[in-house]
Amino acid sequence: MLVQEEGRLKKIKDHSVHLIVYDGASSSKAKPGKKDKKKDKAPMKVAEGQIHKKIIKCYFCNKPGHLKKDCPKRKAWFEKKGIHYVSVCFESNLIEVPNNTWWLDSGATTHVSHVIQGFRTIQPINGTEQYLFMGNRMKARIEGIGTYRLVMDTGCHIDLERCLYVPDCARNLV
Repeated sequence: MLVQEEGRLKKIKDHSVHLIVYDGASSSKAKPGKKDKKKDKAPMKVAEGQIHKKIIKCYFCNKPGHLKKDCPKRKAWFEKKGIHYVSVCFESNLIEVPNNTWWLDSGATTHVSHVIQGFRTIQPINGTEQYLFMGNRMKARIEGIGTYRLVMDTGCHIDLERCLYVPDCARNLV
């Protein structure tokens, strides 16, 4: 049946444009679902030169001339707000993972290393003992704090400032 309708439409040489406009701020008192039968009888014929452009308005700053995605105020707001990234990390006990790997931990509030090699600078924690409290309700003593240079396979490096040296931690956390 669909093929027959397509064939019928191809035989008709009259071109028409169907335009549906929804204005959410309409002042019409008609109930939703009821149609005005006079408007639905024939498609609207459009001749060249009769198409009028609607003035666009930004939904962020309410100024005409640009869209929300191009709004300079919105872009400045995003730059001021910053971009937040969320990552999730879990460990599977079905595989063996080397201890010298680094894990992205979305719940970590600081960087943690359990090996001292890689620290460019480190200061031992003196005075009162400080502990790192982990998600499994365990605590581990913090031995030092400093800048750790994390070297990637590509040769690039990242300096992790205020990285904690905790030998009792099972994994390195970023």
